[in-house]
Amino acid sequence: MPDCVTLELVVDHPRSAVWEALTDLELYPRFFRGVGVCERKDDGGTGQWYRLRANVCGPPAEHTLRVLLNRRGEQFVLDSEPNTAGCVSVQLTDAENGGTALRCIFFRPDGGFRRSAAEIRQWARDGLERLGRHLAGEPEPLPSPRPPTTLQIANTLVTAGVITPGRPDRLIRQLAALNRWGATLAGGYTAAAARSPHETAVTDDEGTQWSFQELSRLADRLGGLLGKLGAGEGAPVALLARNHAWFVLTLLACGKIGADVVLLNTGLAEPQVIDAVLRHEVRVLIADDEFAGVLRALPADAVVVSTGELGKLVEDAPQVRLGPPSRPGRLVVLTSGTTGAPKGARRPTPKGLSTAVSLLSRIPLRAGERMLVAAPLFHAWGLSALQVGMPLRANLVLQRRFDAEACLRAVAEHRCTSLFVVPVMLQRILNLPEEVRARYDTSSLRVVASSGAALPGALVTAFQDAFGDVLYNFYGSTEV
Repeated sequence: MPDCVTLELVVDHPRSAVWEALTDLELYPRFFRGVGVCERKDDGGTGQWYRLRANVCGPPAEHTLRVLLNRRGEQFVLDSEPNTAGCVSVQLTDAENGGTALRCIFFRPDGGFRRSAAEIRQWARDGLERLGRHLAGEPEPLPSPRPPTTLQIANTLVTAGVITPGRPDRLIRQLAALNRWGATLAGGYTAAAARSPHETAVTDDEGTQWSFQELSRLADRLGGLLGKLGAGEGAPVALLARNHAWFVLTLLACGKIGADVVLLNTGLAEPQVIDAVLRHEVRVLIADDEFAGVLRALPADAVVVSTGELGKLVEDAPQVRLGPPSRPGRLVVLTSGTTGAPKGARRPTPKGLSTAVSLLSRIPLRAGERMLVAAPLFHAWGLSALQVGMPLRANLVLQRRFDAEACLRAVAEHRCTSLFVVPVMLQRILNLPEEVRARYDTSSLRVVASSGAALPGALVTAFQDAFGDVLYNFYGSTEV
């Protein structure tokens, strides 16, 4: 390793401005990564002394720096005493087009450099580029998202209770299902059926309640039925329904046969529904009975199945055991259509559990959650709740329509531990008279997760005053 490392570069700012910034050492934490604090020491002696705490070349350590040379506008030299951080000399000269040419020389500390010459140059170059953006008044760009490491994923899943000891036979079946199906909705629920077959998977406000084992078997039956109706890989299914158990079952059944699912917003008008069905070449449309009026203009050969009929159809269907499709089915979430025809946005098939882990690392959700999903499942946020509930083997509590008091009643009745909402729902809960809110015991709630729209500060304060510090805001989050 050489005794010194040299870096030369040009900063596109006048020498006077660069000098003022570089010689203000108290700004260094803003520019140079690893510098935690740098402050001037006033001990009554001569010269300029600074206390610097940094972890640039190892564990955090404190250094004392002295300004050895200060030729204004031309050169300054910093030295550490004792020689724990080495010495640096910075020379400034005028460059073309009004810029400043810098020549930085880093001299070896007593313990030697703990970074390579290339790493030292890159560290200094990054800091000087940030200094240049500071002088230009430009905001710092957001860092690129980094995928979690295998160890971080494992730690998060252990903390959330996703990875826990269990019966060896069930663990083997769970891992085999994940390996066979992948980290899809169909794979996650198939694995949950192997690990916790008799735990409750979904509960809705019409009394439907299925265990993971029941849900998986019913999904096989419905998947076989949809296949006979023409759905499958390359033949999408559209779903126009409110939050209930049959919505979840349909998603799983389509996942098991590799059919894409077009999630239709229940607020769409008839022309928008017809346009979406035709544009996505939907083979089968499953809809709640209440939406029959917006389906009248469908082509005569369209296959429409009412969710009210699914119970009888699935009961009469033969029990089959489906295998993984050659291509996982995708979920298509439509825009609201306020500026024209709704456009479909395909949610990518998860590659592993990284998306769920990103959410779990930010909110204290745990395995076995009783999760009330008030946000519509056809909405990206409601769908995210369903997807994060999958590895947690959560009991999804669903209500067809949102009603503020009914929501609190469900929390109290099912002892829900988490609630997924959009901000307007929080406002409607707060609009309830205080004596109405007091009727329901919501002390089981540990997490209220909001997204879908901006969350006003006054609403945050009012909600947490009423329900405690349980509110988590995910609006604008990359995890959603």
